[in-house]
Amino acid sequence: MAMNLLAVIPLAASFAVQGRLRPWMRLLAVAAGGLAVTCLVVSHSRGEMMGLTVGLGLWTVRERAYRGRALALGAALALALAVFAPRSFWERSETVGQYEQDASAMGRVYG
Repeated sequence: MAMNLLAVIPLAASFAVQGRLRPWMRLLAVAAGGLAVTCLVVSHSRGEMMGLTVGLGLWTVRERAYRGRALALGAALALALAVFAPRSFWERSETVGQYEQDASAMGRVYG
C-alpha cells in the first residue's frame, strides 16, 4: 500500500501545479494527493513518510516551469501535516531510529 500511495502523491502534485490543465483536473489532482496523504497518516508508515519527503523534495528541485507553485504546495502539505496529523503519527515517526525494538520492522527484516 505504501509504495502505491507514494507513487500517487508526486504525480498528483505535478498535475496540480501545471497551469495548462483545466481547473477541475487540477482540483481532482489535489483531491487525489490529499487522500493519499491522509492514508499515509492513517497507516502511520514511517518509511513512506521518509520516501514522501525525499520524493517531493527531488520533484520540487527538478520542477523548473512551476517551481514557485511546487514550493507553495510543499509548504501547504507540511503545514497541513503539522496541524492535522494526530500525535500518534508523530510519536511513531520519532521511533524510526529504533527499528531493532519494533516487531513490525524486524518481521520484515527476518520474514
